[in-house]
Amino acid sequence: MAQSASRRGVRYYFRIEFSTLQGKITSGFCFLGVFAVVLMASAYWVLNPALQKSQYVATVLQPSQYQLLQLSAGSERLVALAWERVKTDEPLSLSEVKEADQLLQGSLDSLQALAAHWQLEESRMDLKVVALKTGALLGKIHQLARTPNPLEQLAILEREVASIRAIQTSQITKLQQQHLAEVQAAQTLIDAREANLIWILLGSMAFAAVIGATLGTIIVTSVLREIRRLKHKILELSEGKLIAPIPPSRNELNSINKAVNELSENLRTIQEFAQEVGQGNFDTNIQAFDGRNELGLALAGMRDSLKTVALEEKQRSWIASGLAHFATMLRSSSTDLTQYYQHLISELVRYLGVNQAALYVAEEDELGRPMLHLKACYAWGRLKWEQKTLAPGQGMAGQVFLEKTPLFLNTIPQNYLQISSGLGDATPNHLALVPLQVNDTCNGVLELASFKPLARHELEFLLKLSENISAALQHVHSAQTTDRLLQEAREMASAMQMQEEMLRQNSEELIATQEKLSRDLKEASQLLEVYTHALGRGHHPQFLLSKEGQVLMANAEARALLEVAITAQQHISSLLKLPELVELLQREGSQLAGSKPYTHPEKGMYALHLQPFAVHGRGYAILQLVHQTSALPA
Repeated sequence: MAQSASRRGVRYYFRIEFSTLQGKITSGFCFLGVFAVVLMASAYWVLNPALQKSQYVATVLQPSQYQLLQLSAGSERLVALAWERVKTDEPLSLSEVKEADQLLQGSLDSLQALAAHWQLEESRMDLKVVALKTGALLGKIHQLARTPNPLEQLAILEREVASIRAIQTSQITKLQQQHLAEVQAAQTLIDAREANLIWILLGSMAFAAVIGATLGTIIVTSVLREIRRLKHKILELSEGKLIAPIPPSRNELNSINKAVNELSENLRTIQEFAQEVGQGNFDTNIQAFDGRNELGLALAGMRDSLKTVALEEKQRSWIASGLAHFATMLRSSSTDLTQYYQHLISELVRYLGVNQAALYVAEEDELGRPMLHLKACYAWGRLKWEQKTLAPGQGMAGQVFLEKTPLFLNTIPQNYLQISSGLGDATPNHLALVPLQVNDTCNGVLELASFKPLARHELEFLLKLSENISAALQHVHSAQTTDRLLQEAREMASAMQMQEEMLRQNSEELIATQEKLSRDLKEASQLLEVYTHALGRGHHPQFLLSKEGQVLMANAEARALLEVAITAQQHISSLLKLPELVELLQREGSQLAGSKPYTHPEKGMYALHLQPFAVHGRGYAILQLVHQTSALPA
């Protein structure tokens, strides 16, 4: 449409055709143009004299007034200076007179130049009089400067200068009055012209308002019908209704009719496009607005975004469904772990559509080191069992287990997979190794191989599933550990029952032993008390003997006497060589009071004193050896 309008050229907009809106508007603008030209000519005719008068006042009369004031003031200052010099009896210098002459002559020259433009001849004649009197005044001032006699100077000032100055002032005042009268006349003319211009403008505006209202009524009447129809159609479009095509018209609104029809058709195309996209047909092309402008591109972008969202939603649903399926499988209890692992790996191959898969589970060996054991594998649609154990860092699976980081390869060298992955003899193109990790604990490695690369959502599913499998492996390991610990607990409980019985028996024996020790300690305490009491009766060798004659205690004197080491439970007969003491001890209540001597090879004769006593029913005796030179104990 813009191109067709540009091809019409300028002549199209200046043709007069009253059937079109353009023709009516062009006619109105032509009339307004002619009216504006007439109005400007009238305004010029009215204002031109006033403008000329205003220019005459500004460029001639006002400068003339100023120069007249300058001339009058300069003359007045010159006369006053002359009077002052005469009164002070000071000579008037030629330089001062020359300077005043230059100022007054400059003002006269300016006035004579302005007088050429004065409209009154009388004013020019008066200016000539002013010029003559100003020259005469300057001549008298020069004469005054050359006259040395003060009386003559005073006479010149009073008679001649005063007369000349009076005539000059009168003529200057007359000129000023004439100029003021001209200014007032010019102002009166300007005011009258302005008043006339205001009435002309008011009349023109009223006339223009009438013409404008008439043209506006004609244009509005001719256009309103089309505009109302277009408004009704556009309102229907704004409400989302698809309208029937608008018939063409002969005026300029026909282009709007075509634009509305195109808009309606494009909206109908958009409706069909939206229905196709709503039904899931995301490959539909947008035909409205040529599909290349902003709306067409936005609709195409919306279609692509919906297509992407639908695809992502499908992928998310696929991931959620797979995770739910494998979660149910992982929660199922099975006593046969081999079948459990194999069922898991087979389902994973089927769900992902890969060709090979292997499941490595981390278990500790006899030394407590983690090792990867191949628990299940699936190769080319058939089960392929291999006994294989990897150490952490061994091969790609061991490296992934060690680093706890997934590994995805899209280019695998020949025979590399067979050596490092443990998935068989064939070499797929793409390999994925994922650590079975949860809470920073790696419980194994899941290895998948395929001839096609895994998509992004499949890798996301694989990473999430690896966490669930790791948690399930932890649960399996925990269950196995729990069963083992339960069996060990049962065995320990049985052993503890046996130990408890043994402890009970030992406790009874210990109690009996403690009771016996308590009695022995009490008996020993009493023996110690008796023996201590006996020792307090003198410093003689003494022995505490059992009824059987065993030495239980001996004091220092006894050990010094015998000069041998006395050990516990040593028999008294082996120390003193007196077998009859044993017989006396075994008799009930037998006593010995010095009747039996004991002769020491070096220390002489000793008398034996035996005092039996009983503690808790057991017999004991104290044997005391008293040297013959010593007094007997009490």
